[in-house]
Amino acid sequence: MFSLFGPKEPDVPQAAAGDYPNLGTVAPEVKRPPVLDPAGQAQMESSLSALGQKNQQKGDAAEAAAGVP
Repeated sequence: MFSLFGPKEPDVPQAAAGDYPNLGTVAPEVKRPPVLDPAGQAQMESSLSALGQKNQQKGDAAEAAAGVP
């Protein structure tokens, strides 16, 4: 009798098994071409290296100015 006052089981529709193939399955690997050619890659690496050295020098100068041991 008191089961009438309990929570109702919701009527949730079930999706077909193939409707969501990316959930729980491994996606196929996509082959992508490289973004830069070898010369562009070398130029990017050298510019990033120079930027890193410049930032390191700025940080060292700021530490020296602040008196950090």
